Amino acid sequence: MKFLKKITYIFCLTSHIRYIKLLFSIMKMRRENPKKKLILIKSPHPDNKRKSRYGDLYLSTDLAEGINNHGEFISVVAPRHYWNRFFINMISDYFIVFRGLHNLKLSKKQMKTHFMYFISHPERTSLEEFNSYKAVIVASEKHYKTLKDSNVNAFYVPQFTNMDKFYYIKDDTKKHDVLFIGNSRGVYRETVKYCINNGIDVAVYGKGWENVIPKKFIKSRFVKNDELNRYYSNAKIVLNDHWEFMKKNGFMANRVFDVAACKGFMISDYISDIESIFKGNIETYKDEEDFVKKIIYYLDNDKERIKKAEKAYEITSNKFTKESIAKSFVDIIKKSS
Repeated sequence: MKFLKKITYIFCLTSHIRYIKLLFSIMKMRRENPKKKLILIKSPHPDNKRKSRYGDLYLSTDLAEGINNHGEFISVVAPRHYWNRFFINMISDYFIVFRGLHNLKLSKKQMKTHFMYFISHPERTSLEEFNSYKAVIVASEKHYKTLKDSNVNAFYVPQFTNMDKFYYIKDDTKKHDVLFIGNSRGVYRETVKYCINNGIDVAVYGKGWENVIPKKFIKSRFVKNDELNRYYSNAKIVLNDHWEFMKKNGFMANRVFDVAACKGFMISDYISDIESIFKGNIETYKDEEDFVKKIIYYLDNDKERIKKAEKAYEITSNKFTKESIAKSFVDIIKKSS
């Protein structure tokens, strides 16, 4: 019992020290930029050793960097443990809440300054929650239209990539014909299943695959975020599929932009946003038969595969970088304030 109390005390103390460091960094930023408004980004990732496993950490940090590069505002990211801490809320002007698994209940005062970035888990939200925000910025055009039909103050802003991290780099040690990077969570992911069912040699990286597929397909349980570009750049085909509730509501994974930024070629399940944004340069499949045909075709047609990857890269680099998306956020905040 004494040991458990000691561990709890150390955890609380460590968390408090991290919070104080965050607060001091925000105060320093405010002193150095006295005329700029501060946007605090509230990200669902935890503030512990497990945070590197959360995509929200990287996407929120990238957005903050984009806002800071924009120059009109300054921005800092706060993990979910500190969303309701008094001082960081008091010294911030505007707030962007990354809405995924975790909901933030807002006071009437907070409703005037909080903007939701709605990127996942639509099954966990409600109209009441949407209407409690100053505006809802939606990463799905389909769901954006649904919210507009319900008179929610909504804006459509897709996800994006950070081209400082995701760029082409040649690395022969990371070559694969067909590559899948993602966790299983006990589910036999569609693109992986289609490959194995049809004798396609797929290299799988991620957790939870041990009891789902034969061991020979599993290459590693984890790829560091700063090494992903080496895999995307050197695979002939990168696979992508979405969780069913995400696909149903039109939420496209930001992996699509990351792969395109690396000049990688992707085959994905169908989401309308992929078609409307990439104009056929990210290949999508209808069913298992269509998937297999496209894998075989593009493995044998290097020139066409590379041509589509180049076009997808151009689209991403022109419109879906952290800087261009940060501008969209800044414009929405200014318009709504």
